[in-house]
Amino acid sequence: MISNDEEPIYEISARIRNGDWAFESSLNIAVPNGQQGTGQWQMNPKGSPVWNSYGNSYGDIHTFMLTYTKATGTILWQIDFNRDGDFTDLQETKSMPVGAFAGKGFMYINVYGQGDSTGLTATLTDLTINNVPFGNYSSSSETPFSILFEELSGIFADIVVTGHFSLSGNGGFERPRIWVRLGQANLPPVCQLTYPIDGSQYSDSDTLVIRAIASDPDGPIRKIEFYADSTKIGEDYTSPYRCTWQHVTTGPHVLKAKAFDNWGAFDTSDSVTVYFGNNFAPVCSISSPLDSAVLFDPDTLVIEVWATDPDDGVRSVTFYKDSVVIGVDSVAPYRNIDLLNPPMGRYTLSARTSDYSGTVVPTSPIHITVRCIREDIDVNGTVNTFDFLLLLSAYGRACSGCPEDFNEDGLVSTTDFLRILARYGYTCN
Repeated sequence: MISNDEEPIYEISARIRNGDWAFESSLNIAVPNGQQGTGQWQMNPKGSPVWNSYGNSYGDIHTFMLTYTKATGTILWQIDFNRDGDFTDLQETKSMPVGAFAGKGFMYINVYGQGDSTGLTATLTDLTINNVPFGNYSSSSETPFSILFEELSGIFADIVVTGHFSLSGNGGFERPRIWVRLGQANLPPVCQLTYPIDGSQYSDSDTLVIRAIASDPDGPIRKIEFYADSTKIGEDYTSPYRCTWQHVTTGPHVLKAKAFDNWGAFDTSDSVTVYFGNNFAPVCSISSPLDSAVLFDPDTLVIEVWATDPDDGVRSVTFYKDSVVIGVDSVAPYRNIDLLNPPMGRYTLSARTSDYSGTVVPTSPIHITVRCIREDIDVNGTVNTFDFLLLLSAYGRACSGCPEDFNEDGLVSTTDFLRILARYGYTCN
């Protein structure tokens, strides 16, 4: 937006001028009243190519680029002195990191051009700011051009200003000249919704008072706007900032707040989701162990349940073994470790999740088998006498002529292993 406001204080300034001896440019901090910059940031000083030598002539068209990076507060000023299409040659680029500006944006950009009383001019063409074209400008004799730009959202953050320029003749130490200046840095406010909390649930008849807080590091808060599902539902100009929301439709709604400072810069709070109307049931499932899992001589059987509730939250998860309660957990991740060294056998595991509205939802049951030992000890796909020998060896014993089907029931099973162990005085569970 091109502004008609009075000129602000400029905090960063970059200039181009046609001096008595050289075409010169400089980059400066806090330049008051158009004063020239310090030599510290001077570009193309005396002895470098001047306008009418080394391939340059009065009226040649050159290119400039000014870049400001908000995160680091770095300003980059570049002039294509030799007109070769880049800024890589000596004295064509000057960088100035300014820690004091890190994180700050600017409320104004000013582009200024001045000729000379002798009829010399400063001409600017193809001006762009952040890739938006703003046309051509030219001074006439002593009448300068001065364009002041404001950002509609409040501040300029990252900034790129480009253009082509020409300066006619040699009018003196300071003219003709062109300035690109950044005015009055501003830090945006910080905004936060304090009520309601994310996931809250209300009935259709409830009236909800939404609350927010905001602060600004370098100025006052002008107002806070409140939004539901991207639609503005209210605003407040004084602290404590509140908005009363009535006649809310059933279902989930996303709430946000947006704080504005006195320069129009703003910050949007994190969103929260609230629910109006009927209660939403929780969702849950057993995530570990898997259904049909086979466990061998575990020290502890850990049961884990994944549970969530879309509106008022999970209150607790109750764990069951064969329909008998074995534990309750109310803090995610929901786990149960009450089954220490479970005996051999087949178990049905399940859980029930309850929310704060009292709705209870069961998981699908899973079935697991707990075995004392692995029959196929050498894991070769065959259960035979060698597996028995390995088993006994693990207990420090040996067996001569041990049959696989120890109980002669026509089936080689864990029971045969257990009876062999019992024969030698060992038990398993």
